[in-house]
Amino acid sequence: MGSVLGAGAQVATGGQGTAFNAPSFSQLAVSGAAQNMNQAGQQITQRNLNLQPTIEIRPGLKLNVFVTKDIILKPYRM
Repeated sequence: MGSVLGAGAQVATGGQGTAFNAPSFSQLAVSGAAQNMNQAGQQITQRNLNLQPTIEIRPGLKLNVFVTKDIILKPYRM
């Protein structure tokens, strides 16, 4: 997702001006807006990557759980 946002910002900015062809004000404005949108998109994507997965199942549904590490439980006391 981050690569797509970065590529979109590059496409929106067009190209860099040379010594003979300096960018106009509108090109600079579009470039700044594209960079800001890219940064905002990167932050939103990074925040969403930090979410833990959630599964919802209906009550009473049988399911199997496979663990990759030992689960240590406290002794059950009544």
